[in-house]
Amino acid sequence: NEFRYGKFKFIRTNLGQYSTYVKDKEALFNFLPPDVADIPVEPEVFQAISGKYEVDTTADSNSTFIQQIYYAQFELGNMLNFHTGTFVRAGMTGNNTYNLPVISCNQSSALIPVIYFMESNVTRVYNGERCIIAESASANDIVRIKDSLLYGILGVAG
Repeated sequence: NEFRYGKFKFIRTNLGQYSTYVKDKEALFNFLPPDVADIPVEPEVFQAISGKYEVDTTADSNSTFIQQIYYAQFELGNMLNFHTGTFVRAGMTGNNTYNLPVISCNQSSALIPVIYFMESNVTRVYNGERCIIAESASANDIVRIKDSLLYGILGVAG
């Protein structure tokens, strides 16, 4: 199970993820680049996240997509830390039973941007007034957004 995308070769792992190498480091994804190419992501989003020491992520704790959001926060954190040294802090928009910090768009800054994962009737990622908004029309699209962001930041696609 091998797939080529530009100069990158992807192999399907035993866990069902897609593995490729970026600057001699393994990168894992749930979807291949063509599977996330339909997600509109403003180019400014990649500029806002790339090269940062820390990126915060947040969501509503009562979201019906909460499991996929946790997964996306966790995997985004793993891959960004491993490849770029960026620390990703996961949080929720309000008090929660998960012991996660409260992170809102009001805390977003040029030094520490905030990505707000939210349910919507469309799937897209854009620079909002205060933070990066990652809108998702389905639980599955949350994970696709995570891969789309990683592909752009790591220079695989975008």
